[in-house]
Amino acid sequence: MPLFFLAVLASGTSVASAATISMAPEAQQYAALVELVRTGDLEGKRLYAQIALAELIRANRFEIERARQLNPEYRAQAQWEIGAQAYVLDLEQIAAAIPTAGRLEVIYEAYGVVRLSIDQAQVILSTPRLSQQSVLDHSILEAACEVVVCPESPTSLATAIAVQAREIRHEWSFSDQDPPMLSASDGLRCVFADNQHLQLKEIACDALMQELRLTAEGLRALVQHGGWINWRAFKIVQLENGHGQQVIFDSTGTSFDLALPQLGTLESVWRGAIPWLQARLRGYRATYLIKVLARVAYSEP
Repeated sequence: MPLFFLAVLASGTSVASAATISMAPEAQQYAALVELVRTGDLEGKRLYAQIALAELIRANRFEIERARQLNPEYRAQAQWEIGAQAYVLDLEQIAAAIPTAGRLEVIYEAYGVVRLSIDQAQVILSTPRLSQQSVLDHSILEAACEVVVCPESPTSLATAIAVQAREIRHEWSFSDQDPPMLSASDGLRCVFADNQHLQLKEIACDALMQELRLTAEGLRALVQHGGWINWRAFKIVQLENGHGQQVIFDSTGTSFDLALPQLGTLESVWRGAIPWLQARLRGYRATYLIKVLARVAYSEP
Protein backbone atom coordinates (compact mmCIF):
# COMPACT_ATOMS: atom_id res chain seq x y z
CA MET A 1 0.00 0.00 0.00
CA PRO A 2 1.43 3.44 -0.79
CA LEU A 3 2.68 5.41 2.17
CA PHE A 4 0.82 8.50 3.31
CA PHE A 5 2.73 11.70 2.50
CA LEU A 6 2.17 15.16 3.91
CA ALA A 7 0.79 17.83 1.62
CA VAL A 8 1.88 20.91 3.49
CA LEU A 9 0.62 24.47 3.25
CA ALA A 10 1.64 27.33 5.50
CA SER A 11 -1.16 28.54 7.69
CA GLY A 12 -0.57 32.13 6.62
CA THR A 13 -0.10 31.77 2.89
CA SER A 14 -3.76 32.27 2.03
CA VAL A 15 -3.83 35.61 3.83
CA ALA A 16 -3.29 38.66 1.67
CA SER A 17 -1.35 40.58 4.30
CA ALA A 18 1.89 39.49 5.92
CA ALA A 19 1.69 37.28 8.98
CA THR A 20 4.17 36.18 11.61
CA ILE A 21 4.36 32.59 12.80
CA SER A 22 5.84 31.56 16.15
CA MET A 23 7.32 28.12 16.81
CA ALA A 24 5.54 26.10 19.49
CA PRO A 25 7.99 24.96 22.20
CA GLU A 26 6.74 21.37 21.92
CA ALA A 27 7.44 21.37 18.17
CA GLN A 28 10.98 22.53 18.92
CA GLN A 29 11.35 19.84 21.59
CA TYR A 30 10.21 17.13 19.16
CA ALA A 31 12.65 18.40 16.52
CA ALA A 32 15.43 18.31 19.11
CA LEU A 33 14.48 14.73 20.06
CA VAL A 34 14.57 13.58 16.43
CA GLU A 35 17.94 15.25 15.89
CA LEU A 36 19.28 13.60 19.04
CA VAL A 37 18.14 10.19 17.79
CA ARG A 38 19.28 10.80 14.21
CA THR A 39 22.85 11.48 15.29
CA GLY A 40 22.87 8.89 18.08
CA ASP A 41 23.67 5.18 18.33
CA LEU A 42 21.79 2.22 16.88
CA GLU A 43 20.08 1.26 20.14
CA GLY A 44 18.63 4.73 20.50
CA LYS A 45 17.35 4.55 16.94
CA ARG A 46 15.78 1.14 17.62
CA LEU A 47 13.95 2.49 20.65
CA TYR A 48 12.71 5.56 18.79
CA ALA A 49 11.60 3.47 15.80
CA GLN A 50 9.67 1.05 18.02
CA ILE A 51 7.89 3.91 19.79
CA ALA A 52 7.20 5.82 16.57
CA LEU A 53 5.79 2.78 14.75
CA ALA A 54 3.62 1.83 17.72
CA GLU A 55 2.14 5.35 17.73
CA LEU A 56 1.77 5.37 13.93
CA ILE A 57 -0.08 2.03 14.06
CA ARG A 58 -2.32 3.36 16.81
CA ALA A 59 -3.06 6.51 14.76
CA ASN A 60 -3.99 4.50 11.67
CA ARG A 61 -6.22 2.13 13.63
CA PHE A 62 -7.98 5.15 15.09
CA GLU A 63 -8.59 6.53 11.58
CA ILE A 64 -9.96 3.18 10.41
CA GLU A 65 -12.43 3.07 13.29
CA ARG A 66 -13.34 6.72 12.84
CA ALA A 67 -14.06 6.26 9.13
CA ARG A 68 -16.10 3.15 9.87
CA GLN A 69 -18.32 5.06 12.28
CA LEU A 70 -18.72 8.08 10.00
CA ASN A 71 -19.60 6.09 6.86
CA PRO A 72 -20.80 2.63 7.93
CA GLU A 73 -22.59 1.85 4.64
CA TYR A 74 -20.40 3.68 2.11
CA ARG A 75 -19.17 1.14 -0.49
CA ALA A 76 -15.84 2.86 -1.09
CA GLN A 77 -15.28 2.72 2.65
CA ALA A 78 -14.89 -1.06 2.55
CA GLN A 79 -12.23 -0.86 -0.17
CA TRP A 80 -10.35 1.88 1.66
CA GLU A 81 -10.49 -0.11 4.89
CA ILE A 82 -8.98 -3.18 3.21
CA GLY A 83 -6.03 -1.09 2.05
CA ALA A 84 -5.69 0.65 5.40
CA GLN A 85 -5.74 -2.65 7.29
CA ALA A 86 -3.08 -4.02 4.93
CA TYR A 87 -0.92 -0.95 5.61
CA VAL A 88 -1.26 -1.47 9.37
CA LEU A 89 -0.26 -5.12 8.92
CA ASP A 90 2.83 -4.01 6.98
CA LEU A 91 3.72 -1.60 9.78
CA GLU A 92 3.35 -4.35 12.38
CA GLN A 93 5.67 -6.64 10.40
CA ILE A 94 8.26 -3.88 10.06
CA ALA A 95 7.99 -3.11 13.79
CA ALA A 96 8.55 -6.77 14.63
CA ALA A 97 11.79 -6.72 12.63
CA ILE A 98 13.29 -3.71 14.42
CA PRO A 99 15.10 -5.65 17.21
CA THR A 100 17.11 -7.63 14.64
CA ALA A 101 17.50 -4.95 11.98
CA GLY A 102 21.08 -4.57 10.77
CA ARG A 103 20.59 -1.05 9.42
CA LEU A 104 18.32 1.61 10.88
CA GLU A 105 18.38 5.28 9.97
CA VAL A 106 16.24 8.22 11.05
CA ILE A 107 16.06 10.74 8.20
CA TYR A 108 14.57 14.20 7.81
CA GLU A 109 12.82 13.89 4.46
CA ALA A 110 11.67 16.75 2.24
CA TYR A 111 9.15 19.12 3.84
CA GLY A 112 10.25 18.14 7.33
CA VAL A 113 8.70 14.68 7.41
CA VAL A 114 10.63 12.02 9.35
CA ARG A 115 11.42 8.82 7.46
CA LEU A 116 12.58 5.55 9.01
CA SER A 117 14.83 3.32 6.92
CA ILE A 118 14.83 -0.16 8.48
CA ASP A 119 16.89 -2.59 6.38
CA GLN A 120 14.91 -2.63 3.10
CA ALA A 121 11.74 -1.06 4.53
CA GLN A 122 10.91 2.65 4.37
CA VAL A 123 8.28 4.25 6.61
CA ILE A 124 7.14 7.88 6.58
CA LEU A 125 5.95 9.05 10.00
CA SER A 126 2.88 10.91 8.74
CA THR A 127 -0.79 10.58 9.54
CA PRO A 128 -3.68 9.92 7.12
CA ARG A 129 -5.09 13.34 8.06
CA LEU A 130 -2.73 16.32 7.98
CA SER A 131 -4.55 17.97 10.87
CA GLN A 132 -3.50 15.07 13.13
CA GLN A 133 0.25 15.28 12.44
CA SER A 134 0.96 17.32 15.57
CA VAL A 135 -1.03 14.76 17.59
CA LEU A 136 1.21 11.96 16.28
CA ASP A 137 4.36 13.98 17.01
CA HIS A 138 3.10 14.69 20.54
CA SER A 139 2.32 11.03 21.21
CA ILE A 140 5.78 9.96 20.01
CA LEU A 141 7.46 12.64 22.12
CA GLU A 142 5.40 11.77 25.21
CA ALA A 143 6.03 8.03 24.87
CA ALA A 144 9.75 8.52 24.23
CA CYS A 145 10.16 10.80 27.21
CA GLU A 146 8.77 8.11 29.50
CA VAL A 147 11.72 5.80 28.79
CA VAL A 148 14.62 8.10 27.81
CA VAL A 149 15.99 11.46 28.89
CA CYS A 150 14.43 13.93 26.47
CA PRO A 151 15.63 17.40 25.55
CA GLU A 152 14.12 19.98 27.86
CA SER A 153 11.32 22.05 26.39
CA PRO A 154 13.18 24.96 24.82
CA THR A 155 12.36 28.63 24.91
CA SER A 156 14.03 28.93 21.51
CA LEU A 157 15.54 26.75 18.79
CA ALA A 158 18.87 26.98 20.60
CA THR A 159 18.24 23.55 22.17
CA ALA A 160 18.25 21.82 18.79
CA ILE A 161 21.41 23.70 17.83
CA ALA A 162 23.10 22.70 21.10
CA VAL A 163 22.30 19.05 20.40
CA GLN A 164 23.87 19.30 16.96
CA ALA A 165 26.90 21.24 18.20
CA ARG A 166 28.12 18.25 20.19
CA GLU A 167 28.52 16.31 16.95
CA ILE A 168 30.06 19.04 14.78
CA ARG A 169 33.84 19.14 14.33
CA HIS A 170 35.85 22.14 13.11
CA GLU A 171 39.23 22.08 11.37
CA TRP A 172 41.58 24.76 10.07
CA SER A 173 43.46 24.33 6.80
CA PHE A 174 46.41 26.42 5.64
CA SER A 175 48.52 26.35 2.49
CA ASP A 176 50.81 28.63 0.52
CA GLN A 177 48.48 28.63 -2.48
CA ASP A 178 45.08 29.02 -0.79
CA PRO A 179 43.67 31.40 1.82
CA PRO A 180 43.05 30.06 5.36
CA MET A 181 39.80 28.13 5.72
CA LEU A 182 37.81 26.88 8.70
CA SER A 183 35.67 23.83 7.86
CA ALA A 184 32.83 22.31 9.90
CA SER A 185 31.73 18.70 9.56
CA ASP A 186 28.18 19.77 8.62
CA GLY A 187 29.44 21.27 5.35
CA LEU A 188 29.83 24.92 6.34
CA ARG A 189 33.20 26.50 5.54
CA CYS A 190 34.63 29.96 6.07
CA VAL A 191 37.46 31.34 3.95
CA PHE A 192 39.46 34.44 4.87
CA ALA A 193 41.61 36.82 2.85
CA ASP A 194 44.70 36.48 5.07
CA ASN A 195 46.13 34.98 8.26
CA GLN A 196 45.76 38.09 10.40
CA HIS A 197 43.69 38.01 13.60
CA LEU A 198 42.49 34.45 13.04
CA GLN A 199 40.95 34.25 16.50
CA LEU A 200 38.63 37.16 15.71
CA LYS A 201 37.83 35.66 12.33
CA GLU A 202 37.06 32.28 13.87
CA ILE A 203 34.61 33.94 16.27
CA ALA A 204 32.90 35.72 13.36
CA CYS A 205 32.77 32.51 11.33
CA ASP A 206 31.31 30.55 14.23
CA ALA A 207 28.61 33.20 14.68
CA LEU A 208 27.64 32.97 11.00
CA MET A 209 27.60 29.17 11.10
CA GLN A 210 25.43 29.15 14.22
CA GLU A 211 22.95 31.57 12.64
CA LEU A 212 22.72 29.43 9.50
CA ARG A 213 22.08 26.33 11.62
CA LEU A 214 19.48 28.24 13.62
CA THR A 215 17.79 29.29 10.37
CA ALA A 216 17.77 25.67 9.18
CA GLU A 217 16.14 24.47 12.40
CA GLY A 218 13.57 27.25 12.27
CA LEU A 219 12.63 26.24 8.74
CA ARG A 220 12.60 22.56 9.75
CA ALA A 221 10.16 23.25 12.59
CA LEU A 222 8.01 25.25 10.18
CA VAL A 223 7.67 22.58 7.50
CA GLN A 224 7.43 19.75 10.01
CA HIS A 225 4.21 21.29 11.26
CA GLY A 226 2.50 22.27 8.06
CA GLY A 227 4.57 25.04 6.48
CA TRP A 228 5.70 25.40 2.89
CA ILE A 229 8.71 27.44 1.77
CA ASN A 230 8.75 29.50 -1.42
CA TRP A 231 12.52 29.72 -1.89
CA ARG A 232 12.16 32.50 -4.46
CA ALA A 233 10.57 34.66 -1.78
CA PHE A 234 12.88 33.53 1.04
CA LYS A 235 14.77 36.33 2.74
CA ILE A 236 16.15 37.42 6.10
CA VAL A 237 15.43 41.03 6.99
CA GLN A 238 15.84 43.40 9.90
CA LEU A 239 12.70 44.25 11.85
CA GLU A 240 11.45 47.76 11.22
CA ASN A 241 12.27 48.84 14.77
CA GLY A 242 15.83 47.61 14.30
CA HIS A 243 15.53 45.07 17.12
CA GLY A 244 15.74 41.55 15.76
CA GLN A 245 15.30 39.83 12.42
CA GLN A 246 12.57 38.07 10.45
CA VAL A 247 12.74 35.04 8.17
CA ILE A 248 10.25 35.56 5.32
CA PHE A 249 9.32 32.33 3.57
CA ASP A 250 6.54 33.10 1.09
CA SER A 251 5.42 35.76 -1.38
CA THR A 252 2.78 37.18 0.98
CA GLY A 253 5.44 38.10 3.53
CA THR A 254 4.58 35.38 6.04
CA SER A 255 7.48 35.16 8.47
CA PHE A 256 8.81 34.08 11.84
CA ASP A 257 11.23 35.91 14.11
CA LEU A 258 14.74 34.66 14.85
CA ALA A 259 17.77 36.33 16.40
CA LEU A 260 20.08 36.52 13.36
CA PRO A 261 22.10 39.73 13.86
CA GLN A 262 24.84 38.81 11.37
CA LEU A 263 22.67 37.34 8.61
CA GLY A 264 20.25 40.23 8.91
CA THR A 265 22.94 42.52 7.48
CA LEU A 266 24.65 40.08 5.10
CA GLU A 267 22.29 39.36 2.22
CA SER A 268 25.00 37.73 0.10
CA VAL A 269 25.66 35.15 2.84
CA TRP A 270 22.07 34.01 3.38
CA ARG A 271 21.32 34.04 -0.34
CA GLY A 272 24.35 31.89 -1.01
CA ALA A 273 23.27 29.53 1.79
CA ILE A 274 19.93 28.60 0.19
CA PRO A 275 21.21 25.38 -1.52
CA TRP A 276 22.80 24.31 1.79
CA LEU A 277 19.56 25.04 3.67
CA GLN A 278 17.52 23.09 1.11
CA ALA A 279 19.83 20.08 1.34
CA ARG A 280 19.81 20.17 5.13
CA LEU A 281 16.00 20.10 5.26
CA ARG A 282 16.05 17.04 3.02
CA GLY A 283 18.62 15.24 5.16
CA TYR A 284 21.34 15.47 2.53
CA ARG A 285 24.91 16.65 2.93
CA ALA A 286 26.02 19.81 1.14
CA THR A 287 28.86 22.28 1.44
CA TYR A 288 28.71 26.05 1.54
CA LEU A 289 31.79 28.26 1.34
CA ILE A 290 31.30 31.55 3.22
CA LYS A 291 33.64 34.37 2.26
CA VAL A 292 34.07 36.26 5.52
CA LEU A 293 34.88 39.92 4.96
CA ALA A 294 37.26 41.69 7.31
CA ARG A 295 34.54 44.13 8.40
CA VAL A 296 32.52 41.20 9.75
CA ALA A 297 35.40 39.93 11.87
CA TYR A 298 36.26 43.35 13.26
CA SER A 299 32.77 44.62 14.06
CA GLU A 300 30.14 43.80 16.66
CA PRO A 301 26.82 42.36 15.32
